[in-house]
Amino acid sequence: MDSAYTAPLGQRIHGRRNELGWSQAELAKRAGVSQGTIAQLETAAITRTKHLVEIAHALGVSSEWLASGRGDKEQSATIDRNALHAAISGVFEANQSLQNSIDGDRFAEVCVAVYEELQESQDANVDPRALAGAVFRMTRS
Repeated sequence: MDSAYTAPLGQRIHGRRNELGWSQAELAKRAGVSQGTIAQLETAAITRTKHLVEIAHALGVSSEWLASGRGDKEQSATIDRNALHAAISGVFEANQSLQNSIDGDRFAEVCVAVYEELQESQDANVDPRALAGAVFRMTRS
């Protein structure tokens, strides 16, 4: 049996972090969690976390593999988290500027459309805020 299947979560985090040459503090910064959280996970002081997806994303591995050692280790192709954040912020700002802003369901639909456009666009030069504005304007009609 592959040792990844039997290794605890903390060992997988520690191993991948070392492969990347990162300190606990660096991983914590990239994942948006505290260094203490990373330390507790690596030492098995805690064995589960609500931040699993963020840690997996920062490490560039799938959350399934990180959680269980099963499935593909490699993270599937995803869009840049910062680009998605900027795009959704752009949609929110565009919505706020309207006299008759859209409701939550419509806002969510626009965010999904932005996400899909960003996934399809492999152009590193795409401006996520401009893309968000364009998608927002298209969905307003």
